Amino acid sequence: MKYPAMINEFLELAAFSVPSGHEKDIRACLKNKLTDLGFSVSEDQCFPETGSGNLYGRLEGTLPGDPILFAAHMDTVTPCEDKKITLEPDGRIHTDGTTILGGDDLTGVVELLQALRSIQASGAAHRTIEVVFTASEEYFVEGARRLDYERINAKEAYVLDTDGDIGRAVNAAPTGIRILADFHGKAAHAALKPEDGRNAVVMASAAVARMHLGRIDGDTTANIGIIRGGASGNVVPEHCFVEGETRSLVHEKAMKQAEHMRACFVSAAEEYGGNVEVTASQVYPAWKTGEEHALARRFADACLEAGLTPRFEPACGGSDASFLSQHGIRCLVLATGMHEIHSVREYTSVEEMEIMADVVRNLICSRV
Repeated sequence: MKYPAMINEFLELAAFSVPSGHEKDIRACLKNKLTDLGFSVSEDQCFPETGSGNLYGRLEGTLPGDPILFAAHMDTVTPCEDKKITLEPDGRIHTDGTTILGGDDLTGVVELLQALRSIQASGAAHRTIEVVFTASEEYFVEGARRLDYERINAKEAYVLDTDGDIGRAVNAAPTGIRILADFHGKAAHAALKPEDGRNAVVMASAAVARMHLGRIDGDTTANIGIIRGGASGNVVPEHCFVEGETRSLVHEKAMKQAEHMRACFVSAAEEYGGNVEVTASQVYPAWKTGEEHALARRFADACLEAGLTPRFEPACGGSDASFLSQHGIRCLVLATGMHEIHSVREYTSVEEMEIMADVVRNLICSRV
């Protein structure tokens, strides 16, 4: 084991129960760790109802150039209470299968902390480093949405938060739009006077039947995931709720698909004598960083130095990078050795975390 202290730190942090919006305790722990590393540290209270929020750190560097930002999130999905974690002789780390592990995203957190300790111990020169540990990433990336961007000076960021083999970098992600429709018809007895009713379930069904769904094109997908309506088999339902989404790597395509879905809802309600209320809300915005950008070239060099082959791929969902990018910060999202995330089968490995800690160290010390 190359970095036993990092593995012990992972086990320490993974023992916390941190559902979204409840990061107060682990944030206090991480605040102390950054302070011990010489960072100036601050925190916000963007979730006052639980006393939680984001954590910010800054460490002045000796190399010229703008600050470089590293980001990871503190919260996890559930179930996350009373974890029983095992470190296997081969280095695999997992739970007993009743809870998640928390490798999403504590692998990224500890890899960054280890890289910082490595450069501190060696006295290596580095650019000014900014760190953000975000709250409530797993809940629609809400922590990054609420970040105080006045506290961040960096214009480039590495977000340590995706699955897959080490060396993978996400360099594009979609606009995501959530679409809700509430259909209103008229109730009637389904056997005695069905002609008096206006069937809201039929309206919803007709709307979905005429929609373009699934993979729309190489950039765009759309889905209807929930249809809920009616109260009894012998009553014409007066209400039906529908929830769906669309995502696209091209923002304009996501907007066009959302409008298509809205129009289908409206036309079906009108056709069957009802009405519908449609709400479309952007969950996160699209972003892209080209492989020719200095941020990507620096990552490729850091991987090669660690004996890895870098690769760049688009993602299908949001992350802290979605909102960092929206505020003018160029991003890559890096794989950290987390696997089977968002499930009780989640695992990571000592070897992957140690390799990624070296990659992060190389990024911090890069003179490019």
